[in-house]
Amino acid sequence: MAAMFNNTLCKKQKNAAGFTILELLMVVAILSTIAYVTFPLLENNTDQVRFDDTRNRLETIRRAIIGDSSRTVNGGPEIRGYVADTGSLPQNIQALMEKDYCTDPQYRTKAACPTSAWVKQGGVCLADFTLSEGSCPVGRWTDKYTYVSEVGLWVGWNGPYLKSSTVVPPTSTAGKKYPAYADGWGNVKDPGSGAVAADSGWRFSIYTDTDPTTTAPLKPEEHLLVQSLGRDGAASTGPVFDADYPEVNYPDVSVSGSPDYYSAGSTFPTPPQRFISSNEYRVKVAEDNSLPSAKASFDITVTFNVKTAGSSKDLCARLIYKENASLNVVNQPSSSPSSSLDLGTTGIKTVTFKLEGPQNPFYLPMGNYALGIYEYDSSPPGSCTDTKLEVKTYTTMPGIPFITAYDWKIEIP
Repeated sequence: MAAMFNNTLCKKQKNAAGFTILELLMVVAILSTIAYVTFPLLENNTDQVRFDDTRNRLETIRRAIIGDSSRTVNGGPEIRGYVADTGSLPQNIQALMEKDYCTDPQYRTKAACPTSAWVKQGGVCLADFTLSEGSCPVGRWTDKYTYVSEVGLWVGWNGPYLKSSTVVPPTSTAGKKYPAYADGWGNVKDPGSGAVAADSGWRFSIYTDTDPTTTAPLKPEEHLLVQSLGRDGAASTGPVFDADYPEVNYPDVSVSGSPDYYSAGSTFPTPPQRFISSNEYRVKVAEDNSLPSAKASFDITVTFNVKTAGSSKDLCARLIYKENASLNVVNQPSSSPSSSLDLGTTGIKTVTFKLEGPQNPFYLPMGNYALGIYEYDSSPPGSCTDTKLEVKTYTTMPGIPFITAYDWKIEIP
């Protein structure tokens, strides 16, 4: 009995023995083959993840600049973003992250930055929003995001509009590490590479195009290009992950980020591929086709409710809008500085005011603007006074025509 038990135990021990060398070699060979086949797939999947991340970051940049019009607030489209606050496109990525900055952002203070490269975004005179910083009374200038109660507008830099995704070490002993917003591939330009460093490794360019079939307007349409330089970090068209994204099919945009122009006689790209087109962040108010006029005039009408008959009253209109994180004013032209309200009879009267935009064509940025009606002093030399009858704010949105008729029924006692 004992012998049988020992024989059975020996057989079990033999059966429990490990793999043979041949079997192990076969397993290793199979695993190696699987790894050889799947590694490129895993590597390609990593590239796809970085590409998708780049695409998502481009959308984040877009929302930082012009917001997301598909979102609503109180039943209307949400008005937010850099353009809505400042009235202009950002000059680079750094402008979305920092209010005041050096275009070589490793220099973190104005004292350390070359004078010509320090950027200070916005400002308004609280004593009189039409005054520049140099003309503003002492202590009345602010460069903060500010509510100008006189016209009912908020204006200024109200960021950061982007949160940095990485920190870049300096290349200069006088420099310091600085925030950047890289693409999914981690591309950033070395500090010390000039203004391009403020683009966080993206190709970033505000460029213009003009209709080659006519004389170029003095204020052509402005568009924004933002591109990732892809996996290789250099301008290229392929292979797929090395190609610049999104693809651009016209030759007039430079890598340097400088504004570019279509030369006379050139043709438009088909289709024109832009990151943000002119008609996506502003509204055309007026255009004078009798070029080369430097300014574009347009008419608005306002209603008044005359309660008591009397002598006519001279009035003037002002349109106040945002630009470069400050406020600009559109006045009536010197050839027609005022409009007359007939007070000979009572009732509802409509007055037409001619305004003259500072450029041709004249655009309003998306966001809020104000329209004001003021008394006009006709004594020589004549001027639009600060005595206001009414000021109201309105909203402009791409795709929605500019309002030209204002049914205010301003009461004239």
